[in-house]
Amino acid sequence: MKIFVHVGAHKSASTTIQRNFRQNKTALRQRYGIYFLEHPDLVGSSFYKHFHSRAYLEDGAAGDTLEGLRRSFASVVRRCPEDATVLISAEGFLSHSGLHKYGGLYPHAPRMLEALGPILAPHDVSVILITRRQDTFIESCYLQQVKEGRYLTFTDFYAAIDHDRLSWLPIAQAAHRQFGRDRMLVRPFEEIVDGTDAFLRTILGFVTDREIADLKIRQSANPSISQLGVDLALATYPLLQGKVPPSVFKEHRHYLFREFSSAKYPKAVLLDSEARNAILARCRDDNETLFRDYIPDLRPDTYSGQAG
Repeated sequence: MKIFVHVGAHKSASTTIQRNFRQNKTALRQRYGIYFLEHPDLVGSSFYKHFHSRAYLEDGAAGDTLEGLRRSFASVVRRCPEDATVLISAEGFLSHSGLHKYGGLYPHAPRMLEALGPILAPHDVSVILITRRQDTFIESCYLQQVKEGRYLTFTDFYAAIDHDRLSWLPIAQAAHRQFGRDRMLVRPFEEIVDGTDAFLRTILGFVTDREIADLKIRQSANPSISQLGVDLALATYPLLQGKVPPSVFKEHRHYLFREFSSAKYPKAVLLDSEARNAILARCRDDNETLFRDYIPDLRPDTYSGQAG
């Protein structure tokens, strides 16, 4: 059994990956022997809880031994035949998208990978990491906080981020140490602009050497909330949260994202060009090393240009 684990990141095409592979689940299994597992297949296992709850940061505080976690993971993949290729995708392996809460970009991810490696060691495992340029990643993570019902301003969100901890490189290097260079795929989220089909085929090309054909691919179309929607959210959330039933507050949030999306109104304006360029300048060296070492088919300065 070969196992491929898509470890994230948030706001980096995870929904598109999961939606399309879910839609093609039967075809992938019957035609190519690829068994796709996602959050509902993992959520009840102590293996997934160990990572989603960040118990791996607490030296076994969850009470699960290494052997117990290995057994839990084995029970997850046991539903698949021994000769199967298993593709797992679930947000939560790298921690959460609250960059303001954790100070930077997944600062615990290297420890997560250090914990993941020994648990999966009995299996033939590779990992998939999708990165995103830091300035747009910060903006998208903030909008996710709004989507989830939080009403902090972008100024407060941004001020809490440690700009010296915005590198994808330590995560890629940790994956390299744990799984080996030939057992990891790192691709930039921005490739999805060239077409969802090509983006997904790059992932499947890493998973199998068989030529994939006849999949039903749904193009990426996941508009975020507009600037007007953000303004409405920040004005109304404090008036409703805790004062109306949770179901009503949830429907209100969904209404704002549906009716005031960036597909209907101008996108949210969060970072100006000066701030973008400052972020890219600070991340330039690590970004160029990331592409040179792990995405060598693209220019090392792919993430390092000036933002308009």
